[in-house]
Amino acid sequence: MFFLEKIEKEEKRKLIILVLLIICASAFFNMKFITGFYKRLLFYPILVVIYCYIILKKTSNKSNKNFKKIWLLLAMTTFSASIPCYIYHEQSILSSIKATIPYGAVAIVYWYLHAIKPKEKTIFRLFFIISLFLFIILTVQQLFPNIALFGVSIGEYTNESIVVYQRNGLYRYLLFNTTFILPILYFSVIDLLKSITLKKISLCLMLICILYLFLNRQTMLAFAIGLIIGIVFYKLHVNKVIFISICVICVGILLIYFNVLFDDLIQLSQNQLEDEDYIRYTAADLFWSQSIKSPVLFLMGNGTPGNGSSYGYYIEKLIEAGLYSQDVGFIGAGYKFGYVHVILYYIIVYEILILYRKKIPPYIKMSVIAMISISIMIFPVWNTLDWVFWSMLLYMCDLHINNSNLCCVKS
Repeated sequence: MFFLEKIEKEEKRKLIILVLLIICASAFFNMKFITGFYKRLLFYPILVVIYCYIILKKTSNKSNKNFKKIWLLLAMTTFSASIPCYIYHEQSILSSIKATIPYGAVAIVYWYLHAIKPKEKTIFRLFFIISLFLFIILTVQQLFPNIALFGVSIGEYTNESIVVYQRNGLYRYLLFNTTFILPILYFSVIDLLKSITLKKISLCLMLICILYLFLNRQTMLAFAIGLIIGIVFYKLHVNKVIFISICVICVGILLIYFNVLFDDLIQLSQNQLEDEDYIRYTAADLFWSQSIKSPVLFLMGNGTPGNGSSYGYYIEKLIEAGLYSQDVGFIGAGYKFGYVHVILYYIIVYEILILYRKKIPPYIKMSVIAMISISIMIFPVWNTLDWVFWSMLLYMCDLHINNSNLCCVKS
């Protein structure tokens, strides 16, 4: 596995920078003591440093940024939503811009990566470090929930005992984005299907355990969809004997332990789908009906709620009622930033899966397929970490596209 090989000193420095970026962007993996003001205190300084670095960099970076225009437009639509927010909700434009910084402003990471030029191996090493940390934390917190520090807010503590949501008899911790493990998981599975080693098996099992311990039904479904489509439609050049053997083993495990692993999750899904008052149906209907009130709101969105504004108070009341815009995928994204924003995202997906399909490796395309397959429930570019992840994903796409173009020129 190329990302576990020794890396050069220069790449180590870049890796340290990227690790710090992830720590700050995630508020140290959603550590319980770091909330509100402290999250901004962690992340905003590093964001300012990145902007200053790019602005003050003397020599312009000549690497081809194949997604720079569409990525910039996507970022701009998050800020342009401040205009209808001012017109329709009377929230000041400055307040809207301040509230939007953790979203669109983070798109600068794409340009920063092109400026420091880390290798794909370095980014995958970052994904591996994140995965290892998540595995340790999720495992320890399942065994010792009373000392959980990550993915649990202070408000969820009562008499020094943790009160967290449970699924399938396990604690569910909301400490990080699962998207970061998708590329390395798909790469590891494809690599395992070519040749079997203990290291490859251990890595795959660790990553699959992480995916399961997040106890997110949509993410599990997304992974399965991406894997099936990748195997069916992409030439993965796998060893047929290994592929059949692993399929038989996996089917056997699922037949024996299916109820233990997924019974509660499936039962919960069935109950929610059969419930006409299911909160996501209500949320989808509400945010869609508010989006179509005006062509301006439909195209440009309602904007990001700011602290202390009447619009912010209105969104807080919706949240108290269990109505979250992030729970209704592209409908929530369209409500917040407009459907131009949504369309621009799907154009990026089109470019990765169709326009550059022959130049981008399967594990990246499978990751994108997994994310768009559940975009009706979870919009792939939503929070700060999503913007960081997609900046990294697009940068990796650029590396492969540019290398492919260079090979074509040489030949």
